Amino acid sequence: TEDTVVEFYNEEAKGNLLVQKYLQGKDFEYTKGEGIVFNLSGVSYAGYEYTSNVGTNTDGQIQFNDIPVGEYILTEVVTDANKEYIISEPVKVVISQDTTTKLEVFNDMKVSQIKLVKTQKGTEDVFVAGAEYTLYNEDGSIYKTSTTDEAGTIKFFNEWRKYDSI
Repeated sequence: TEDTVVEFYNEEAKGNLLVQKYLQGKDFEYTKGEGIVFNLSGVSYAGYEYTSNVGTNTDGQIQFNDIPVGEYILTEVVTDANKEYIISEPVKVVISQDTTTKLEVFNDMKVSQIKLVKTQKGTEDVFVAGAEYTLYNEDGSIYKTSTTDEAGTIKFFNEWRKYDSI
């Protein structure tokens, strides 16, 4: 009798991940976020380490293909493209065989309020209406100009950034 040799090769099961990124605009509406970098890392169920850094395209999407099935962590990387936004928390992602896991990620703008109260020199309770103040961007360009109301108050609501005031 002759022995027959049969060889088997197991290929690791794989799946895909599609990430859709949205950034909040000045009008508080969300738009597709281009150029946002994410890190996907973890260990496949077969024990292999996986890590990849990819940036979103012009449609705000990233397509991770042929990822070994397993549990991973998707982490947003801080870059110039998203530094003025609240960075999303890392997300656990499960990759299943022959499927595409879809995930939407939203970033809200860092928002603040600046309140100025103008009082008459030497007093704390005589308020000055009609005083004009201008906020300047870091590069010296004018961001916004406003005038104090009858209570001597101005409120600026704005996206997060560095300002100078005059």
